[in-house]
Amino acid sequence: MPVTVKQKQKHELKSVAEVGVHLAEQVDQLGELKDQIDKLNKKLEPLQEQFDSIKKELMEWVNKNVPADKKEQLVGEIYEALFGMRSLKTEITDKEKAFELLNKIEPGLAMKLAKFNITDLKAYLTPDELSKCVKQERTGHRTLKLKRIK
Repeated sequence: MPVTVKQKQKHELKSVAEVGVHLAEQVDQLGELKDQIDKLNKKLEPLQEQFDSIKKELMEWVNKNVPADKKEQLVGEIYEALFGMRSLKTEITDKEKAFELLNKIEPGLAMKLAKFNITDLKAYLTPDELSKCVKQERTGHRTLKLKRIK
């Protein structure tokens, strides 16, 4: 069974001979595994929905009836459910004060520690200004799409 690999940039299909039999076999194996996983996930959907619904009910009950800083244990005949304390949420309430306190430790420390959201920078700076303080590299994850060809 001939297998091809399509490279998006060149828009050409590479044959098994070009990419090697091992890679071609791995592509087919990956596709077959994906098909099996998709079939299993389809069968699991009703169970997952039921699980999520019951979990949501239990969590709502615990959140309503148990103080945030307390743990809870609910026991059935076969299983027990252990609920932890609610997680802590910490937020800066006075940025100017934080800057002032950090700069007392070391002048300029606040700027060294400051983090900016790239989306915000893009909203306020022109592309020319942005290019002076931001760099882009293609180092992130790649996407993978499997397409049955036979």
